[in-house]
Amino acid sequence: MTNDKMLARIAALLRQAEGTDNPHEADAFMSTAQRLATAASIDLAVARSHAGNRSPAQAPTQRTITIGAAGTRGLRTYVQLFVLIAAANDVRCDVASNSTFVYAYGFAEDPAGQGHRAA
Repeated sequence: MTNDKMLARIAALLRQAEGTDNPHEADAFMSTAQRLATAASIDLAVARSHAGNRSPAQAPTQRTITIGAAGTRGLRTYVQLFVLIAAANDVRCDVASNSTFVYAYGFAEDPAGQGHRAA
């Protein structure tokens, strides 16, 4: 499939995810769009901008994710895992010096930006 066709397909899935009032359908459409975008190395923001009838621009969001209490063993490992998963989903992270929490910056449609998928 050509890159333009893939962009159009992902953009259509994003429109469907935003247009439905059923949360299960929205999650299914978003998951499919994310899977296709990851496989084709296409950013979801690029696919959204490719849409013919564009939705309003999405503002980046910031979340604080608590990893664990200070002094807990393994915090660094959990933070490293979180940062790798976030990077794969176009989410930027700032890590506390003691690895107890992470600031995640991204768009709400990115998986790490959604509350039910983070950490």
